[in-house]
Amino acid sequence: LDDKIIVAWNGWMIWAFALAARFLKDERYLTAGQRALGFISDSLIVDGKLKRFYRDGEARGHASAEDYASLIHAALELQFTD
Repeated sequence: LDDKIIVAWNGWMIWAFALAARFLKDERYLTAGQRALGFISDSLIVDGKLKRFYRDGEARGHASAEDYASLIHAALELQFTD
């Protein structure tokens, strides 16, 4: 079972939630995206640096450009969905 939380994949998911909230006019998607972004912000940024994945209560690995890009894209999309 691969149960790690990968930043890039979650960025894409958050982006999709933001689009769903905007086009379907459903606050539940916006809330889900905000909660996921909050988790990443709280759990995967350590000493000001983004980690690549989270597993077993620990953030690990060095974030890649893909991680940063997808997370920034998702955060901007959520910002403009409000």
